[in-house]
Amino acid sequence: MTYRLLDPPSEAVAEWLSSAALQDAETARREWESDGMTVLQCGSLFTAIRVPLDVVEAAAGEFTLPNELDAYLADALLGAPVIRCTHGRRLYVLCDPSTVKDWRVPGTECLGKGYELGVPRPDLIGYPGRTSSYWAVPISQPGNLGSGAAVSQLVLHGRFAVAREFPNPDHEPPRKTAVDLDGMRKAQEEILDLTRGMPGLVPPRAKLEPAVAELQVYVEDLVREVEAGTETEEDSAGQETTKWLIGRIRKNLAAELPPGDREAALQAEDLALCCRTLTAVYLRQQGASDRGASGD
Repeated sequence: MTYRLLDPPSEAVAEWLSSAALQDAETARREWESDGMTVLQCGSLFTAIRVPLDVVEAAAGEFTLPNELDAYLADALLGAPVIRCTHGRRLYVLCDPSTVKDWRVPGTECLGKGYELGVPRPDLIGYPGRTSSYWAVPISQPGNLGSGAAVSQLVLHGRFAVAREFPNPDHEPPRKTAVDLDGMRKAQEEILDLTRGMPGLVPPRAKLEPAVAELQVYVEDLVREVEAGTETEEDSAGQETTKWLIGRIRKNLAAELPPGDREAALQAEDLALCCRTLTAVYLRQQGASDRGASGD
């Protein structure tokens, strides 16, 4: 007997996912039909990055309702598929299997070979689901997975928000700053627009080069300003995280853009996402400076 889902997009995704079934594809599809959930093996088709919901909620700021948070995740993670557990207050972001090799983000875990994951039926989308998990952000097509760089930046943003309670930089009022934030954001978004279709659609290196060069014009000013502000911070944990982020940006800047299209796109995307997070740190530092100058 062949088990089919309700619409062709979900059916195509189900066929792809079921190839990672714990037992066999037919059993997985039968369990999706009867229970709405099945167990898949991580490491072959995807890795799953487990992220605490508290960190994501902190990063999202005022977007706290489930449907609002899901929309925020779709944007912040560039369309990466996300499974949300309604009981354990955690999320699983599905990324390329190679992500597990270099994953070093504190407070999270990247599940590769040897791990199993309960996966809801591909058409069980949005809160509240009838199972203990649902797709907060569904898989749009087979093989359309997320970027580990985007997940790491979301986590860093959330950890900063938890520790210092600064708002999402996209919602801050404009202020005069020593860094050309408008130019920087324009360059960041140009890179992220080019890499948005990954891993399926890889932009040519030649298209990335001008955007990366433009972003590099602003990065040194940003790094210099943040470093100066970091030295006066009293929060040692915040200092450590900021210095790690600056080190990552400098390592990226010191390396030439790789010759291969995919490698170049991954490096460019990582630089843009790191700069986005460092911009949030800079704006938080500026806010603290403004409050100190006014005597608050």
